[in-house]
Amino acid sequence: MYQLKIKQERFSEDKLTCQEVKRELGHSLNEESQRINVDSAKKRAVLQHMDYDGFRQMVLGANLKSIKAGSAQNIITTQYTQNVNFIASYNAIANIGYDEEIVRKTLSMALEDKLEAPTSQEDFERFFSKKLKDSMKRYTYLRLIDLDHYRKIFTNDFDSELLILIIQTFKEQVFSNDSFNTEDEQNFIYEFLEIIVNTPSFKFSLEFLGRKEKELIQNVLQQLINHQRRLFSVPKPASFFPSIPTGQKIKRFYKKVDIVEHPLQDQAPKLLPQDQVGFHNLSLSDKYWAVTLDGRPTKTMFKDNLFIPTKALAVALAEEWDSQKESINLKSLHINNFLAKSVRAQLDPAIQDYMKDELFSILESDQICFRESEDVQNDYKAGLAKTQKEHTSKVFDILEREFQIKLKIYHSLQIDSQDPSVHKLHQILQDLDQFAVSSIYAISQSCKSTAIALSFILRDELDIQDAVNIARVDENYQSKHFGKVEGAHDFDEAHTITTFSTAKNIVNLCLLREV
Repeated sequence: MYQLKIKQERFSEDKLTCQEVKRELGHSLNEESQRINVDSAKKRAVLQHMDYDGFRQMVLGANLKSIKAGSAQNIITTQYTQNVNFIASYNAIANIGYDEEIVRKTLSMALEDKLEAPTSQEDFERFFSKKLKDSMKRYTYLRLIDLDHYRKIFTNDFDSELLILIIQTFKEQVFSNDSFNTEDEQNFIYEFLEIIVNTPSFKFSLEFLGRKEKELIQNVLQQLINHQRRLFSVPKPASFFPSIPTGQKIKRFYKKVDIVEHPLQDQAPKLLPQDQVGFHNLSLSDKYWAVTLDGRPTKTMFKDNLFIPTKALAVALAEEWDSQKESINLKSLHINNFLAKSVRAQLDPAIQDYMKDELFSILESDQICFRESEDVQNDYKAGLAKTQKEHTSKVFDILEREFQIKLKIYHSLQIDSQDPSVHKLHQILQDLDQFAVSSIYAISQSCKSTAIALSFILRDELDIQDAVNIARVDENYQSKHFGKVEGAHDFDEAHTITTFSTAKNIVNLCLLREV
C-alpha cells in the first residue's frame, strides 16, 4: 500500500479547506499513478528484450509528462528501423483501466506545441486543419491516437474539406514515402477510412466534392489496393477494401444512347473471323462494340476500356442505360456492373487467382453436399432429406458425367476430406475465359455452391428457375411449412434470380455471334 505524500504545511488551520485537500489529493494520486506506469513500462521493456531506444520510448509512453518539442517526429520515424511498436505501447497503457484524465495525459505528445488526444470531433478538426501545417505533422498526429479513440469521437457529420485534407496527407506522407509505406501503415489507413465511412451523413458529404477531389480519393484507394497486394501473401481483390459510397442514384447526364464499333478496338486482342468461339474465349472477338452516351463510349467504373465482344451484348447493355429515367439507379445496371468486374479481373492476375481459389474452396464444402439424414424419425427432417435429394441429384449427375467430379455427401458437420476428383476443377477453370470464370464465381458467391454454378453456366440442362430452386431448396422447404417472411425470403429469392440470370445472359450473349 502506497502512502500519499500530502505536504504537511497544507494542514495548517488558517489554510486548510476541503477544496485544497481534494486538489492536493488528486495531484498526489496522479503522481503515484505516473510512478506505477513508469515502473510497469520498465518491466515490460526488460521482458521484451528491448534495446535502449525501445526502452526509452516505452518509458516515455508511460510518463505522464509531455514530451519535449520535436520528440514525437523522431519517435515515429525511428519505429520503422527498430522492431518496436511505439504506438502499441501507448495504446496498451491507455487501456489498462485508469481514469479518463490519466488516459488523456498518457496520450499527450508534443510537436511544436503541446499535443493532446482530441476530446471531440470538433477538437480534432480544429487542431488538424488549422494548427498543423505540413503532412508529416498531420500524419504524426493521426498515427499517435488510438483508433478506438477515433471511433468514440467521430460521431458527427464529417466535413468534406477535412476528408480531402486527410486523404492528401495519406498520399503525401505514406504513398509517396517508401520508408513509411509499410504493412502497419496500410492497415492503419484501411481502418481509419473505415471509421470515416461509418460517420453520419458521410454519403451526403461526398456530394460536395468536385471532380479533382473524387479523383484524389480514387487514386489513394487504388494505391492502397496495389500496395496491399504487394505486402500481403494472399491477394485481395478491390471489393475487400473500403470504398467511398457515391450514392445509389445520380441525375441522368445524357440524352442519347447508341451502339457503335469501338473506336479503340485495335488496342484489344482479336480473333480471326473463322475462329470458333467457346467458353475458352468468350470475351474475344474479331470486332468489338461500344455503348455511347451522347457519342462518348462508356468505360467501366474502374475506368477500363469496355470492349464488348458481340452486338447482342452491346444492345443489352445499351438498353440498361436507356431505361434509366431522370435518375440513374446504379444497382439496376446489372450487366454494366458485371462487365466492369469481369474486365478488371481480366487485367489483374491477382483477382483471377483469388476467384479460382475461392471456387475450389467452396466446392470442397459445397452446400449441396450437406443433407439431412433420411433415417430420422422427425417427419419434418425426413421430408427435408427427401426434398434435398430430389432437387440436388441432377447436379451430382451433371458434375460426375460432364466433369468427372464426384462429390461426397455429408449428414453432419463432422466431415471427411472431399473426394480427390475435386482437384479437376483447377484445370477446368484454367481452360475458361475470364468472363466464364466471373459468371461461375458470381453464382457460387450467391448460393455457396460451385457445383450448381458449373452445371448451370457450362451446361444447358438447368434453366434459371431450376438452378434457383436447387440453390434455395432449404429455404423453400422451410417457407412451405412455416410461411415466407415478407421483405426477407422474397428479397433473397429476387436477388438470387437476378444474379443467376445476369451471369447466364452474359455468357449466352457472348456466344451469340453475327453470321
